[in-house]
Amino acid sequence: MSTQGYKVVIVDDEEDAREIIALLLNDFFPGIEVAEKISSITHAARLIPIINPDIVFLDIEMGDGTGFDLLERLPGFKGMIIFITAFDNYAIKAIKASAADYILKPLNRDEFRQAVNKTLGKLERLNYEKPGAATHPVSPAEVRKIGIPNLTGYTFVDVDTIVRCEADGNYSTVYFTKIPKITVSKTLSHFENDLKKFGFMRIHHKHLVNLHHVVNYSKGKNGGYITMSDGSELEVSARKKPFLLKTFAQR
Repeated sequence: MSTQGYKVVIVDDEEDAREIIALLLNDFFPGIEVAEKISSITHAARLIPIINPDIVFLDIEMGDGTGFDLLERLPGFKGMIIFITAFDNYAIKAIKASAADYILKPLNRDEFRQAVNKTLGKLERLNYEKPGAATHPVSPAEVRKIGIPNLTGYTFVDVDTIVRCEADGNYSTVYFTKIPKITVSKTLSHFENDLKKFGFMRIHHKHLVNLHHVVNYSKGKNGGYITMSDGSELEVSARKKPFLLKTFAQR
């Protein structure tokens, strides 16, 4: 995925936090331009419409307001928002604000990279689907299949037959309703990018699930557990729990 041409703005009232985000971007996405590092809501409200960044990395609790206050002052902003905060109690509000992702401090390098990759994927699809694009792909609603690599090419499978995917380092195992599981040398992030438009959700660093096959949620340690249609019981991370419950309209 090319990152050339993308601009970001970092809004955080802690200098160390701004620098860490900038360093991680330079490490993982050197083609992205950090257009500005901003320390206040007031300055961000003035500069963001001028810069028009593709992504804003936004803290929530700041000295002169909150990240949500900033969004209210930017009603015409069309870029992506990634909230980065030390507080886990704003996740539902972040979802309602259409945030691309929500990352807790202290930053985890892998989680940061995954969040940015996911957001860049959204930007690429939006750019591709703009009027005037050279071609348009067939709607995923019409072709609900993905290709899984094999020794000679790809096996095309109906996404509705996929129950879940499980990570094992740089490999992933795909579990189906009727055919045997398949293990391939692709990361779980690869499958997340391919399947999220079909109703799949990353509930844990090891688990990507088809929400149509979730049959039960149980409270427990950290984020609790879900039971899938194949009988498997999977741990939900504390960070993903609010997004999962929000998806099923639970309060």
